[in-house]
Amino acid sequence: MFVLKTIQRLTLLLLLVIPQMVWANEIIVHYQITDSASIGEMVHGQMQVEVQNLTGSDLQNVDLRVDSPGSIIFEKEVLQLGAIPAGGVGVVNSQFDSPVDGLASGNPFIWLVDYDVAGNHSQTITPGIR
Repeated sequence: MFVLKTIQRLTLLLLLVIPQMVWANEIIVHYQITDSASIGEMVHGQMQVEVQNLTGSDLQNVDLRVDSPGSIIFEKEVLQLGAIPAGGVGVVNSQFDSPVDGLASGNPFIWLVDYDVAGNHSQTITPGIR
């Protein structure tokens, strides 16, 4: 009986988690450095970030943050994109500073995406595509 209850609980847990994982793949973050210069141990530059909305719903109040502490500092802590229609793309440009070794690693930035959809606030963590 204990084993059956455990399996039921795990099944319920998976049903709650899997849709969130699929949902995260429906918001894609692309970024590219459009201008940069090394100043000592830091790189100062300009970055363009695009958020692609593949959810099938309009997104409102879309905000981005880098979820990799110390890897990059934007001129504003939060990059605001506003509304992104279903199937659309939002674009924002920002100046940044980053340690030279942070960019040289080649590891993608991890992005925290906050947004409202159908009146509900949601948050997604997704690796960026460079």
